[in-house]
Parts: sequence; structure tokens; C-alpha cells
Amino acid sequence: MKSSSAAAASSLAEMNALRADIQRLCQAANPVGKSVEFVHEDLDAMSKELEFWRKEYARKRDALADEQKRTEEALQPLQVQLREVEEQVKEQLHKINTLKAVIAKNEEKTQQLLRMVVSA
Repeated sequence: MKSSSAAAASSLAEMNALRADIQRLCQAANPVGKSVEFVHEDLDAMSKELEFWRKEYARKRDALADEQKRTEEALQPLQVQLREVEEQVKEQLHKINTLKAVIAKNEEKTQQLLRMVVSA
């Protein structure tokens, strides 16, 4: 009888241990189950937020393109004016260089005339 009562006690202990393990497992799984319920809500919220940011990106991209176009249009007359001024600068530099050459030739002629006067 001792062996059957020992076996029964062992089975009872195993059952109690199994019951305690199942209880702990359920307690651990319960928060996970509740979290899974919120996953769908979180996914919906994240999808809405993603859509919001995609639309915001598209708006900002379009605004940037518009601003770049306006800037380019505003700069175009200034770029034309800049090219004109640069051309005028080139012309003036050419005139200055031409005048320097004329002055150098005249200086040489003056020196020759002075040498002729002094030697005569």
C-alpha cells in the first residue's frame, strides 16, 4: 500500500506542479494576448501616420519645385545683366590695354624725338 500511496502522492505532486506551471504560463501569456489586441490598433495608427507623412512629403516636394522655379525665374534677368556687365568689363579692359599700347608707342616716339633734338 505504501507504494500505491507513494505513487498517488507523486502523481498528486506532479499534477500540482503541472497546474502551477500552467497557471504561470497563462499569467505570462495573458499580457502578450492583450498586446496582440493592440497591435491592430497600432498598425492602423501607424498606417495613418505614414499616409500623413507621405502627403506632407508630396506637398513639401511640390512647394520646393515651385520655389525653385520662382527663384530661377527671378534670377534669369539678373544672370542676363551679369553677362552684360561682364562683357562691358571685357570691353573696358580691351580699351585700357589698347590705350596702354598707344601710350607706350607715343612714349617711344617722344624718346626718339628727344634723342634727335639732343643729338642735333
